[in-house]
Amino acid sequence: MMMQSVISFLFPPKPGESKDLPIEITALPGLITFLDVALFRANEGQLTATTCSSHALLACWLDIKHQSQLLLQVLQQEKKDPNAKLECESFCRQCLETAMDAIERLSTDRLAQAANLSDPFESISETAGGHYHHNHHNFLSGIGIQGVSSGILESKEDIGRRLPSQKRIDCWESPRLHCPDYVWAEDSYQACQRWLRNLYKHPFYLKDRDALNPLATPNLQNQGTPNSNNKNSNEQPLHPPSERQASILIQLIQDDLPLRLLQFRQAMNAEEVVTKRLHLVKCEYRGPFRHFLEAHLSLLEAPSMDVVDYFLDGDDISYDSEVQEGQLQDLLETPELVEMLTLERDCEQFELDLGKALFPFSELARTLDHKKARIKAVPGVVEEDEVAELQETVRRLKCILCRKSGPETSTGIRPILVDLQSVRRDDEALKSFDDSRSIKENVADFLSQLECLSTLLKTRNAFRTRRGNHVIEFSASVVNGCTEEFDPELVECQLLDWFDMVERQQELGQEQQHIVSNIREVETKIGLADASDESLDAAKDNLEYMVDDRQQRLEILQDLVEDLCLREMNLHILINDPDPEETLILKETSALGFLGVPLQLAGEALPVG
Repeated sequence: MMMQSVISFLFPPKPGESKDLPIEITALPGLITFLDVALFRANEGQLTATTCSSHALLACWLDIKHQSQLLLQVLQQEKKDPNAKLECESFCRQCLETAMDAIERLSTDRLAQAANLSDPFESISETAGGHYHHNHHNFLSGIGIQGVSSGILESKEDIGRRLPSQKRIDCWESPRLHCPDYVWAEDSYQACQRWLRNLYKHPFYLKDRDALNPLATPNLQNQGTPNSNNKNSNEQPLHPPSERQASILIQLIQDDLPLRLLQFRQAMNAEEVVTKRLHLVKCEYRGPFRHFLEAHLSLLEAPSMDVVDYFLDGDDISYDSEVQEGQLQDLLETPELVEMLTLERDCEQFELDLGKALFPFSELARTLDHKKARIKAVPGVVEEDEVAELQETVRRLKCILCRKSGPETSTGIRPILVDLQSVRRDDEALKSFDDSRSIKENVADFLSQLECLSTLLKTRNAFRTRRGNHVIEFSASVVNGCTEEFDPELVECQLLDWFDMVERQQELGQEQQHIVSNIREVETKIGLADASDESLDAAKDNLEYMVDDRQQRLEILQDLVEDLCLREMNLHILINDPDPEETLILKETSALGFLGVPLQLAGEALPVG
């Protein structure tokens, strides 16, 4: 006994190691992150194979993404064979989109989607489920001039980039993966297998995998694939820099990725018992926690008991109603709120006008894409070194005002507006991206490129197709919209004014964050002031029931989590009751996640957490 006292004195217990010194944590969003991290640390020694193989698989996908970005940059300078360049670029973009899908799938926990109001990435709902398949034969279709208004109004969140778009107020659980489990591993493996099969079906891979692969056997190099024999005799290969980068990408997909998937599958099978048990444990404490947050949110959205008692005991309810209505009118007439709403209306109108001005250019870009045409260097209009930059602008124009939105496409013009703010796109490498230019300079360059396209539209043989200098016929609406009806000075003023109004909106929004809650509180009081005594009594009884229900769910959560932590993690936990008026917002934590460190080192954006 004395020896234990001496040891306890020399080495005092840390929080969580004894019943007298538990880890105290409040039952708010962020609790699941703590439990997931603690569960992983307690079982980390039994997940060695899963940890190593998943990090290796993620590193392979990161290499594919980086190599795709490098190849796209090299292809911008490719001038040898436009047909081979188009096919290689199509394959490269499919690899890039697939790699981003895989990185998102590996770094997110699917269990959190049921608890959150939105997805961690905008592309998750479209691509993560496997419903989106990149097909180089699919052509984009425009939304139509009559659909510009509805398309812009529906595309507020489409920015043409895969950036974390989730708000903390929409999250009860962090979407970051903190503890791997069997369901996550099986889902990730099946998705990677499906995406890999889609890559194998691309014509560029089928035609050039043996020719570009430096590790191919001599017999295969001499014989070639069946598809390579069907190549046109006049089709020339890519330049050596492009071939070198393409061969590296082919090798990653043909050799490295299948090997990493095989290792990942073997690790799944070896640690299947542990990962299945971890999934059950994660579900075990998520259920009561979500039930408690539902009760807490219901009580938070209801009027407080003090307000209900005040109106039950009040004498002159009509006077209170008049006072509250006056306060509501004052809040609605706040100068800052009126200015914000006016700016929102003006921004929306400017965006509609800009959409109508850019729609002919987007149709021009889609027509060139349908005809598989490329821009030629025209002396006095487009020099040889300006063709690549102008062609990239055409590619971005074809992805706006489309009938359907996707990872890059949008029914509005937000991707172009974000481009003008120097926000990097997914296919642009970090090293090559320059964000030092001002918005005014970007707008001037963008309008000069539109004027150049307008001039090319009136120039004969300004576009090259696969058949050579083929004359492309554009519709009369496209020609008129890009030439006679296009006013670059008006578009420039609208763009600059739009950016100024958005900046002013952000300033006002930060200053008036409390006004929404104040309006909601006053509206609740007005409703209670007009209610009858019977309705107020029923509201009070309902509030008392909600308070009791919340307390019961809290007790269940406390008992289950405290017992589970002691059983699975050997930790003494004390769950505290949060303030009934505490807002449910996922606060920032230092936990990067199971794969957070390599993602952070690679410059990838992590989901909210």
